[in-house]
Amino acid sequence: MHGAWHSPMLAHHERRTAHPVTFLRSGRPSSRWVNPALAGVLLIALLALAWWAYHPGLTGDFLFDDFGNLPALGATGPVDNWAAFWRYITSGFADPGGRPLALLSFLLDARNWPASPYPFKVTSVILHLINGALLAWVLWWLGRALLPSPPGRGVGGEGTNPRNGLSAGEAEPSPGAARHPLPAGEGSKSRPSAPGNHTATREPEPSPLPLSRGERGSGASLVPSPLPLSRGERGSGASLVPSPLPLSRGERELEAAASNPNLHGNPNLHGGERGSQWPAFAALFGAGVWLLHPLFVSTTLYVVQREAMLPATFVLIGLLGWIASRNALARGHRARGWIGMALSTWVCTGLAVLSKANGALLPVLLLLVEWIVLSRQPMPDAAARRRHRHAVTIFLGIPAAVILAYLVFLLPAAIQGAPITRGWTVGERLLTESRVVTDYLRLLIIPHADSSGLFNDEFPVSTGWLHPASTLPCVLLILALIGAGFALRRKHPAIALALLFYFAAQLMESGWVALELYFEHRNYLPAMLLFWPIGLGLASLRHLRWPAVAVAACILLGLSLQTRERATLWGNGMRQAQMWAAMNPDSARAQANAALYDMAHGRPRLAAARLRLSLPRHPDDIQAPVNLIGAECQLGAVQPTTIAAAEHALAHTRLGGEAAFKWFNQALTLASQHACAGLDFATLQAALDAARRNPHWHDFPGRQQDIDHLQGQLDLAEGKPDAALASFNRALAAVPAPGPALEQAAYLGSNGYPALGLAHLDYFATLPPGPKPGFGMPRIHAWVLREQGWWPKEIAYLRHNLEADAAKRAAGTAGGSQQVTAPFRQPAGVAR
Repeated sequence: MHGAWHSPMLAHHERRTAHPVTFLRSGRPSSRWVNPALAGVLLIALLALAWWAYHPGLTGDFLFDDFGNLPALGATGPVDNWAAFWRYITSGFADPGGRPLALLSFLLDARNWPASPYPFKVTSVILHLINGALLAWVLWWLGRALLPSPPGRGVGGEGTNPRNGLSAGEAEPSPGAARHPLPAGEGSKSRPSAPGNHTATREPEPSPLPLSRGERGSGASLVPSPLPLSRGERGSGASLVPSPLPLSRGERELEAAASNPNLHGNPNLHGGERGSQWPAFAALFGAGVWLLHPLFVSTTLYVVQREAMLPATFVLIGLLGWIASRNALARGHRARGWIGMALSTWVCTGLAVLSKANGALLPVLLLLVEWIVLSRQPMPDAAARRRHRHAVTIFLGIPAAVILAYLVFLLPAAIQGAPITRGWTVGERLLTESRVVTDYLRLLIIPHADSSGLFNDEFPVSTGWLHPASTLPCVLLILALIGAGFALRRKHPAIALALLFYFAAQLMESGWVALELYFEHRNYLPAMLLFWPIGLGLASLRHLRWPAVAVAACILLGLSLQTRERATLWGNGMRQAQMWAAMNPDSARAQANAALYDMAHGRPRLAAARLRLSLPRHPDDIQAPVNLIGAECQLGAVQPTTIAAAEHALAHTRLGGEAAFKWFNQALTLASQHACAGLDFATLQAALDAARRNPHWHDFPGRQQDIDHLQGQLDLAEGKPDAALASFNRALAAVPAPGPALEQAAYLGSNGYPALGLAHLDYFATLPPGPKPGFGMPRIHAWVLREQGWWPKEIAYLRHNLEADAAKRAAGTAGGSQQVTAPFRQPAGVAR
């Protein structure tokens, strides 16, 4: 019989039958609601459902800010060579970083402008699906981090086994290898110690087969012990099942933690049959709700908001990289862990910032994840804990502090500039944003198939704590939710993380930076974790497993139907414009957008009626009167009251200068052709005089340059070439720059005055250099143009053509200039 214990087959049989041991991975059961293969199938099904929901929106149009950003694709010609590529990729101006990665992504869809919106929208939907898959992966890892695991294991039970010092997956030492000494318990048989060893040891019979990780972690020897039974064992009449090895203090604490229902918040999420099932279920549900939520249609199908989607991509990659690097550090791979953490924070943050400025918040978000969830998986020893603390300080703490300090640095400029550019103070913005964020939460918690869309310029500003009355309750609600996030971080970490992650991610776009007040796409990144706690709650329903699955499926299906309905609206530009105008009667942008669609579809009378109703609501907004002039011109004549409304708006508006000047070019063409009664050169001169009186534009040299540029165009149309040259010279003196000089000289040449065009270039050569571009991408763009010799080449090309044209005219055989003016203030002053 003694030899039988050494038989491999018998030992295997004994492990299977004689000893009732549950084989666990990291102390957790192996049965699952959602096994890995099924989880993969369900994730693919979610992605397919999302594609189906978004598909009707792929036929939609470009909208709003698309027209202010995407034309850069053709500003200096087609992007079909490296020189054009570098000019394009550095042309961003939206924030100091210039968002070059977002610009780069647009090259996947077009290389010139104008272009079709369809490929842009397809790429955006694919990116949304990728983000949904990444989010599911992140939520799965975070869910595993909430499971109790032995000290020293990484997130999800990976790491070092504190009982044998081995990494997960490493084999037990061979039978002949040295073992840890075990204390002699009461009734145990002590053996003589080896020479020089004063510790009595009890040596169990070596196992003929290596033990599995679950067997090592259980602390039980799975082969019969040849040692005599202890006094307690003899007295209890116990069977010959071997006693387990003594547990270490850490293992005793682990067992206590696993049996404590309050330690990690939800008593139904630990131990038992569900211990390894709920992370996948909750991750699929949380990611699925976010992926299918109708609120994000206005991000995904709004082409320019690729700039909001890409930072979310890099934040998710950064989260995954940090978790993997943390696990490597826990397993003792110091170099791999530190390099991975550097890549996950510094590199991913840099890539996110190069997509949009709010990507800079990645270290802050990672710090929250580490503090609330990942810290529940401790490092295996003091050295590892010290290295981890240093990593958190270097890679998260210091960058987060720098980012917050930069936001504070922006505060004085925001306080000074917001009243001038926006018309409200920073204090009023912060009060208003409490109502804005509350409304965001309402739309997230109670999904709707429709919403106000892109045009929320009518959102009322809070001028005091009770003006409007909802301001103070919203402020208190926001503060209460933030306080709840801090208070619940121990017992309900998922809820705490979801709340604090949301508000931290809103810090830049919903804080004191003087941006516009309300846009739905600002929830794309912050809301990523909001629905995960609901999935955890459904997973905790121990005796209602299938009802919970049914509820989750119904929620996801309902969201997909709402998203498809909203995407269908986004796929029909005309219907979308009418719907938004009806839902936002006080929005000047919504009414102007609908009126433009009405005019494009041959309904100028409806457009005029719509805009006349909008005029009294927004007398200082330029959009309604200038578009009303266009509608009335289609009807045959402009009314004097409309001209007066346009002059009033030009004299008082704060924003809308670019739209006004674009309209002026169109109106100048109509006036030159005498195609619209009531719209003549005198009317346009009165409009320019009103713009000069605008007190909000006095201190902006760029606006004064625009006004003088338009004055030069009007003088030229009236047959006053010398006055036009003087106006163009004044415009150039306000902000000396080669772009306007080229455009104005080309304009003079193409209207039959090449000699004046040459004179204008000569005048530009006498001016001192203009102000240097601001810090960031504008300065890099100027450097690229300088290195390529772009401006000297363009000036030489234009000068050569103007000289040839002037020579022909002097000889009496002028063939007219072949120059074509480029869009105003674009880098490419002349198109070849």
